This record gives sequence, structure tokens and C-alpha cells, in this order.
Amino acid sequence: MALTIKDILQLQSLQGFQLISGHKGLSRYVTSAGILDYEACPDIDYPREAAFEKDSVVLSSLLFANGRPELILPAVEQLYSSGVSGFAYKTVIYSSLPEEVTRFSEEHDFPIFCFGKDTYFENIIFEVMNAVLSDDTNLLTESTIKKMIENDLSKSQVYFLSKNVSLKFKEYAMGVYIKDSSGDLCADIDRYLKNFYLNRNLNDKALICKYEDGIFAVLTAHQPRQDSFSLILDNLLIFLNPAGDSEFGTFGSKSGFTVNCSNIHMPHENLDLCFRESYFTYLASSAESRNFRCYSSIGTYQFLIPQRDTEIMQTYMENIINPLKARPEYFETVHRLVLYGGDTCLTADYFGCHQNTIRYRLGKIKALLHLESETEQDFYAVLAAAMRLYLINEVK
Repeated sequence: MALTIKDILQLQSLQGFQLISGHKGLSRYVTSAGILDYEACPDIDYPREAAFEKDSVVLSSLLFANGRPELILPAVEQLYSSGVSGFAYKTVIYSSLPEEVTRFSEEHDFPIFCFGKDTYFENIIFEVMNAVLSDDTNLLTESTIKKMIENDLSKSQVYFLSKNVSLKFKEYAMGVYIKDSSGDLCADIDRYLKNFYLNRNLNDKALICKYEDGIFAVLTAHQPRQDSFSLILDNLLIFLNPAGDSEFGTFGSKSGFTVNCSNIHMPHENLDLCFRESYFTYLASSAESRNFRCYSSIGTYQFLIPQRDTEIMQTYMENIINPLKARPEYFETVHRLVLYGGDTCLTADYFGCHQNTIRYRLGKIKALLHLESETEQDFYAVLAAAMRLYLINEVK
């Protein structure tokens, strides 16, 4: 379940928090924490509207208002209008707040706390973000993700997940499945996750979680434009591999990373598709040892992957593949032909032979499979579907 102000008050570093006002606002959700410092100073030109994340808890020593208590109310009003969930101040400069501040807090159910000098901002932020991470991890377990991939969650369950993870979705979302060839990413996943939740440039645009030996990321943006998602993805990959190359390319790979993306969806209705499509793209890429990058590029894999374990598909595949495996030369010819998209010239180049040799072999294969009546186009379609099912089954 999404964390609330009341939930985080149970954290050890928040045990010294004293509720001053806004008593009816303890059910507000919390997804992050931040510090109010110079952002509230009227003498500094700063974009205050975007200074703090929605649903965050904001901490301050009120240094900006030292000797100027009239600055506190405008700062609290700005926090409230920005969608901040609560405010807590350290009693180093002010032991109490002006009456108009507490009155505003009560009228708008905006909780305000005070805490002592011995409590450090960094400890509070770390504990809050660690609690948010734990909450997301409990929601997006590998078992739950697997159910989304296999289409085993109802629409109401998907909606519940989309509403309760810490990422506050904008109008559109995209799923990404990321793997690195070295395995270092998942080996150090706990550190990556903790650092990610402290990264303000990313944690309001994306969410990451471990799955098998890779990482799922869900990105969110206001517009259904690939360039918007590409920018978020590039920033995420820089975070995951800051020492890597400077250029990624759109939905590409970088420094050993394989990146597979879903189509763009409306998250509350289709969060499961973000996971399913990006993972299917990974499976298709693995099957053919190349990076399809986007779900829209995987072609027949879109329906072959979800049907691969059915009895009818297994029987179809075995009826074509088993006779070919008994003749390794035929099997490898069909394998290469499918990988090259039916191009007999490229297939011939691979084997170092003439194109007519490949055509001759295909004629023999046609006879072996008793498919002489099929047109060349239909024959290739039969071979391609069976070989792709075989390749998918071989993905570990």
C-alpha cells in the first residue's frame, strides 16, 4: 500500500516529530522527502513551482526566515499549492510558528511538525526513501511482475498497482527491460535501488525494480512522444552506468546494456502491458541474438511468445523442427534463412555458396516436410513460425 504521513511517523528518525497543526492531514500519501532552504528566499530568483515533488515531506531549519517570520507563511502556502504532503521544521531558529501559519495548516489539513536539534535531515530523508523503496518492492515482487507478463492479473489489480506504487504517473508510460552483459547491475541492485530513490532528477519520472537477472524500468511523461521517453531513458542509463559512452541512440544499447521497450500506454489502464511488451521484446531479441529495441518491431513474436507453451503450438513446432534437426545441414539453413528474414542471398553468403544451392536445399526441405504444394511465400511463413517458436523455447 502507498505510504502515508501516519505510516512514516513510525520510522526511527521520525520518533521525535511533534505534530503542531494540520491534524486531519495524516492520511496524505508520501513518495519522497526534500529540504527547504534558499527556495523560499524572496531575494533569490528560483523556479519555486518545480522546487518540490508532489506527495513529498519537506524539511527545513527555517534559516531563510531568520529574523523575518513573515516569510514562513508564503513558504508554507507554496508547499501546499505544490502538492507537498507535509512540512517539518527543526527548532534551531524558531521554537514555534506564527499563528497565521498554524491556522493555514489547520484550515487546509496540511500537517506541520517540529523536531529537535539532534535529528539530522539526511537520516530522515534516507529512512523515508528507504521505506518508499521497501513499499514498492513489496508491491512489485517478481511474482507479481510475472503475473503481469503472463496476463494473470485482472484490470482492477493492475489499477491498484498503478495507484499504489511511489511513482505518480503522468498521462503516459513506457516499460523498459534492461540487462547488462557483465551481470554487475543485478549483482549490486540494492545499492542502485537506494541511490535511485534519492535521485530527484529520476524518481519522479521513472521507477525501477529487479526481475530475474535484469531490471524493469517504468517511465512516465505527459506526452506520448518517443523523444520524451528517450530523454528519460538516456538519463536513466547514465545513472546506471555513469562511466559509459556519451551517446545511446534512441532506445538503443550502451556499454553492454540491452534495452527493450514497450509501446507507450496509459499507465492506470495498461501498466501490465508496459511490463509484458518490454519483456516480450527482450525474449524476441534473445531468440535471434539481436536487439529489436521496441515491441512494435518484433513482428510475429507478438503472438508467438504468449502462445509458445500451448499444446497446439508445441505440436506445430515439433512437426517442422524435429525432421530438420535430423538433418543438421537443413536445420542450419532454415535457421539462417529465418534470421536473415527470408533473404536467400544473405543466407548463401553466410554459407559461402551460390544462391541456387540454398534454393536447392529448400526444395529438398519442402519434400522432406511434405509441403510441395505450398507457394514459396507460404512455405517460408511455415518455416519462420516454427523456427521462431523453437528459438523462443531455447531462451533461458
